[in-house]
Amino acid sequence: HAAWIRAGFIVYLIGTLLLCGAALINGFAVPALAESAAANAVGIEAAYALAWQLNQALSGAGTIALAAGMVIWSMDLVRAAGLTRLTGGYGILAGSGLALALAGGWLQLKVPGMLLALVLLAIWQVAAGVLLLRK
Repeated sequence: HAAWIRAGFIVYLIGTLLLCGAALINGFAVPALAESAAANAVGIEAAYALAWQLNQALSGAGTIALAAGMVIWSMDLVRAAGLTRLTGGYGILAGSGLALALAGGWLQLKVPGMLLALVLLAIWQVAAGVLLLRK
């Protein structure tokens, strides 16, 4: 029981850190590139392409890790009854589907894809929060 909870936490934390890396690239590195582009345009397109690829790699790996963490935690939740089991079932289905869609290339993390991923994760997070508040 405790090992699953710990494993879910570690995987979810890794996902959070990877997504922070993606946000740092778009939030700080790309604007800095844009500023330097005004002074020196040589190679800027390649730099933007590299920043995009790094952002996509980090956001993809991070989202898969968040989904995996959600699945691991949910495996413990489905052993209970009622809303707890329902939350666990949703987490397993949504997390597995999200991870498979990303790994299979069926979902791209451009704005619509990332929005879908965040909504799927947020539904589970709200349900898990309600469970915690009820205890």
